[in-house]
Amino acid sequence: MKGFDFAYFVGCSAIAVAAAGLAAPAEAQAIPGAEGTEQVGDIPVRGIREIIVTAQKRSENLQNVPVAVTAITADQIRNSRIENIADLRSVAPNLYVVTQAGGNGIPTTTMRGQVSGAASNPTIDNGISYYIDGVYLGALSGIIFDVADIERIEVIRGPAGTLFGTNSTGGAVNYITSGPKGQFAIRQDASYARFGSWRSKTRGDLPEWNGLSASVSYLHNERGSNVRNFDRITLDYSNETSGKVGALTSAKHLDESLTDAVHAALRWEPLDDLTIDYKFDWSRQKSSPAPVYLLGFPDTPGGIAAYQLVASQIFFGGPAIDDYVQTERGRIAYNDTTTRNVTKTNSHLVVASYRANDNFSIRNTTSWRSLERNAFTSNLDGAGTVQVPIAFAGDGTPIAFAPMALLSVRCCNQLRQFSNELQFNLDTDPLTATAGLFYYNRRTPPGTNPFGLPVVDTFQVFPGNSHPGAPIGSFDRSFYYKVRQVAGYGQVTYHLNDAVDVTGGVRYTQDDKTFFDTSAGEPGETYSYSKGNFSYLANVTYKPSPDLLLYAKYVTSFIAGGNSAGPLAVDSTTGNVFQGSAIPYQEERAYSWEGGVKAEWFDRRLRTNLALFHVRYTNLQTPIFASSGCITSPGGLCEPIVSSQFTTNFGKARAYGLEFEITAAPIDNLTLVAGGSYTDFKYLQIDPLVLASGGVTRVEDYPVSMRPKVLTNVSAEYVVPLDGDARLSMRVEGAFRSKIVVGASRFGNAGFAAAGIDYDNEYLNVMNTQNALLTLNARVSVMDVPLGRANATVSVWGRNLTNRQQLNFVATTGVTAAGLFDNPVTYGVDLSIAL
Repeated sequence: MKGFDFAYFVGCSAIAVAAAGLAAPAEAQAIPGAEGTEQVGDIPVRGIREIIVTAQKRSENLQNVPVAVTAITADQIRNSRIENIADLRSVAPNLYVVTQAGGNGIPTTTMRGQVSGAASNPTIDNGISYYIDGVYLGALSGIIFDVADIERIEVIRGPAGTLFGTNSTGGAVNYITSGPKGQFAIRQDASYARFGSWRSKTRGDLPEWNGLSASVSYLHNERGSNVRNFDRITLDYSNETSGKVGALTSAKHLDESLTDAVHAALRWEPLDDLTIDYKFDWSRQKSSPAPVYLLGFPDTPGGIAAYQLVASQIFFGGPAIDDYVQTERGRIAYNDTTTRNVTKTNSHLVVASYRANDNFSIRNTTSWRSLERNAFTSNLDGAGTVQVPIAFAGDGTPIAFAPMALLSVRCCNQLRQFSNELQFNLDTDPLTATAGLFYYNRRTPPGTNPFGLPVVDTFQVFPGNSHPGAPIGSFDRSFYYKVRQVAGYGQVTYHLNDAVDVTGGVRYTQDDKTFFDTSAGEPGETYSYSKGNFSYLANVTYKPSPDLLLYAKYVTSFIAGGNSAGPLAVDSTTGNVFQGSAIPYQEERAYSWEGGVKAEWFDRRLRTNLALFHVRYTNLQTPIFASSGCITSPGGLCEPIVSSQFTTNFGKARAYGLEFEITAAPIDNLTLVAGGSYTDFKYLQIDPLVLASGGVTRVEDYPVSMRPKVLTNVSAEYVVPLDGDARLSMRVEGAFRSKIVVGASRFGNAGFAAAGIDYDNEYLNVMNTQNALLTLNARVSVMDVPLGRANATVSVWGRNLTNRQQLNFVATTGVTAAGLFDNPVTYGVDLSIAL
């Protein structure tokens, strides 16, 4: 597989599809609403409606799939106001999502003990994979964006490496955009919410004509916030970037965004057995990241220095240290090194399917995707710039000052990715089989980041509000990343009899990565990774009746290894920040056992799905901050590490638990839903370097962060018929999360005591564990009110009605301990008009 010829692969794909074009994208389909009437022959059936998913790369009834999968329908997306990946927290069992600090639009996602959320280095893969229309999104940087027309979301829990490829040791999340309906229709959705937020989405469908149908959607979304920057500053980067980046000014408000997005879909059915789909997505988001709050200071050289600098600000006319440190979400944040950023995405998807006969079909999916982010800076320390003296009178009195950034990230990047998947499906009485070939690459074009490779400012002084760094040339910007995957897979199910199925699957993936590092100066250094790996699946399914399914399976999966950026230190001779060599990490592996029961009861008035799992991880990969040790400077001195975020191998871990989903329609017009999970995660072995970065020496003392043991969600909806087709809907939702550790370090104060500083950071260890959390949402709608030929729906809603604003993420950088908090209560009104 290593020498696989791409041109040959594309040629074979084209021949195999036989000019059939490309196939309809994998979709999770569900009739809107969980309860209603379906027609079986001439008999109407009341009960819970059927849901179709594609968790096994083919359309199947959710209840017949031996996979722990949740399908979030269009109605649920609307009712729960899911606008992007960050809104997925607690909507499915064992899925927990929060946003990271740093302005890169990266989510931290937890599923079955796996925490995914690597740094912006695009060669790093993640154990919980994200997809749009079945297309893998390899780099998480900038992934939190709005898509104009999301129709379904599938959440697949557990290793999915056989059909979904590598990087799915924890699970996969697949966003499915809407296709054309083939009938003339216009729909306008509008929403206004607290903090001046408003959203408008317009969709139009054209009627089918000669096998051709089309639709287009336009989204405009403005999200407001009640948090502002304490101060604004303009910093000039013209000198260091040779004019590529000029003056950047702080964002006035934080956690705001302005999004415009377009989704267009075209479907052509030239033959009864041939479907060609094309989808185009474009989005432009101008945003400021969520506020980062200074919680305190770690017991490191960088933390002690940061404490002294922040504490001194009161003597220079600035705030007191007690104002800087915020242990609750405030309306003012000290993030003046945070500027607004613009993220643009483009994607083209061509998918075609050809059914050769009743038993055999072919599908090919080709995708091009790009992401561009402008130059911006983002605060990581929670303190913003501090004033420091840069000139003194003869008696030592400061006479000139300049701003200093304790820790901020500078960024802009471009990503390009291409993928092609050719899939064959066989359906016969004794056998059901899926096989395919997959090609994927992503890269950052050289020279696209004007800041060059070192993208973090640590204790950086800006004399005259200008970056004093020496001008960088084309070489400093010439770093690049390249990732390529080539894979072949197959999964076969043999039907032993009407009740028992046996399934086996295998996938081979060849990963090749290249990282050209310019941080140490010319001539640069190239780091490469090339390795192939297998993933396996074995499954037994028993279906004694149409309403009951039992299954047991064993699955393996892996995440490829690679290299991540090296640590940062300050050269004591020159005072310049320098970066160490790239750090290699090995592939992570997951070995999972799972058993499940799916059942429907009382004429489909009750649906119960249960899964039990045990997974073992080896070479567990997790991004961490390191603030101990030293690296060699250009002058040959071993300088203490100031800050570093990189991916490394923790060691070994295991997780086991259960997940359940219950849907009930006890009476007409009432739907009750409950889902939840229990996960017990434990580190079995941790590398000593990782232990030291967490401030502990024993495995059992290392914080198990971002892994709540219990997650549950419940909802109840009652629909009251009104005059004509109009209906009144009343819905309430609740989500519970057990206590959680939100940071991966323990804090001490021995260094502060040795320096004669009276500062006790023990309170940070208390804050690091957050209490259990219950959030409530509610929505009341008057639906399908006739307006001539159109109908209208009006809704009022509220989110986080308990107004809990807990700390949800702590970044311990070696300079400060900084955190993010949950947003406060929001409420608004929605109006939809459909023709």
